[in-house]
Amino acid sequence: MNNADRRAAALKARRAQQAESPPVLGATGTEAARAHFVGTSVVETLTQGRTVHTLPIDHVAPELRPQFRQPRLLPLREELCSDGQWNEEERPLINELLALGESMRERQIQPIIVHAGSSDHYPDARYLIVVGHRRWIAASLVGIPTIDAIVVDPPSPEDLVAIQFRENEDRAEFCDMERAWALERMRQILPDTSWETIEARFRLSESRRKQLMRLTAFTPEQQRFVARLRASEFQLRPLHTAIREGGLDAVQADRVFAQLAARVTSKNSIVAGSESVASPATLALDQATVSRLIAQSQKADATASTSRPRWLAPLQQSMQQTRFSLERAAPKVGDLDEAILGTLEQEVGALRSALETMVNTLAARERTQGGTA
Repeated sequence: MNNADRRAAALKARRAQQAESPPVLGATGTEAARAHFVGTSVVETLTQGRTVHTLPIDHVAPELRPQFRQPRLLPLREELCSDGQWNEEERPLINELLALGESMRERQIQPIIVHAGSSDHYPDARYLIVVGHRRWIAASLVGIPTIDAIVVDPPSPEDLVAIQFRENEDRAEFCDMERAWALERMRQILPDTSWETIEARFRLSESRRKQLMRLTAFTPEQQRFVARLRASEFQLRPLHTAIREGGLDAVQADRVFAQLAARVTSKNSIVAGSESVASPATLALDQATVSRLIAQSQKADATASTSRPRWLAPLQQSMQQTRFSLERAAPKVGDLDEAILGTLEQEVGALRSALETMVNTLAARERTQGGTA
């Protein structure tokens, strides 16, 4: 190879390296961005000696693998807005994120934390989020083209859960249901680890851990509702206690939740110019209110208990859980390989057949009653 060829090869290599290396903020910008991590020990340790980069928003994606996905109630951005249509069921969260995005348009106070990686769901991604999923969604929803980020080494699954738990606690963004999800996730990752060790990792007392885990008595759909309400374990203690002790079934609990939802006064807001939630939603409920609604639900069912068979409530609960699981799984089915997809099709077909039989039976009963009337 002659000198000209060597120079050309060297230039090509430098260009390739520049293409792979994200733009770096100036010294002043880096210092200002990193200053916001001071006092957050876990994040500060993780980012020590790292530089703040400016990354294209599409080169960043959330971690979606089950063992790595963060235990927070944060839908994917396409679940919030698809083809220009907002998901009105998530309107309170959408409003918060849009407000956050607009504040970030003016100035992104704190960089997100990412590590190099790829995503099957987001093929353009080169980095996966460790901390800052909420800020990334907010920037995406308002069309910000880039986002400030610190690139770190990939953490282990248990370190990732602990980092996200501590960072969200420090930013006052966790609710009790999400804390319970984080504990549950860590237990799944480290099944042979004692609760004492996990409590120490999360800086929780044994009694506090037990209180949080009691929220898992709710069905998955009810848990998501609790997280949306930002309700505390203390507020809902009569409800999950009644479920755990067998005094209330899932259908009755759903009825109580529906009544609670009507009483909630949502004051979830974003402080102007800030990237933090001002406070959790203020709920118009307390233990006395919850206890009263439970008693009303139990009394209503006691009146109809003579005509309601014992198998009906478990069936209704099972159908609710199945519907929730199917709704959550539907967007992910396309990622399955052919063998698993074929098995799933058979199982869904059998379920569909059973549902059609039930629908036909109900329709026949309705026709009979109509004829009798």
